[in-house]
Amino acid sequence: MTDAQSVRSMLERIGTHFGRLDVLVNNAAIRREAPLGELASEEWRNTLVVVLDGAFHSSQAALPFLQRAENGAIVNIGGMTAHTGARDRVHVVTTKAGSAGMTRALAHDLAAHQVTVNWVSPGMIDTVRQRGTYLGG
Repeated sequence: MTDAQSVRSMLERIGTHFGRLDVLVNNAAIRREAPLGELASEEWRNTLVVVLDGAFHSSQAALPFLQRAENGAIVNIGGMTAHTGARDRVHVVTTKAGSAGMTRALAHDLAAHQVTVNWVSPGMIDTVRQRGTYLGG
């Protein structure tokens, strides 16, 4: 998700193979917890790049296909912490809040092309998490 050319190539292959692309779901994320004082700059940047750059690259690469689809859609997966904040997750909270802003802007930009853009923020899920580990998407 961090390499624009790779994302573009992937979406072109998908569009070519299936002949169309109707929906794009941006769900790439990094969820490691770390207090601000222990959060390395590299981890901060990597989280921003995976979540925000990834959604940007994939939305941009999918746009030609979505514009050709009847009522194409982009769905960005958010999280409650974008609104509430969370301890030891400044990097994650920041990216989710940025994702919400990106969604609003893209919704305005793409409405004229009949492409809807929505942000889905799942509620609380009863999941056991281990502190300080990567949990994926």
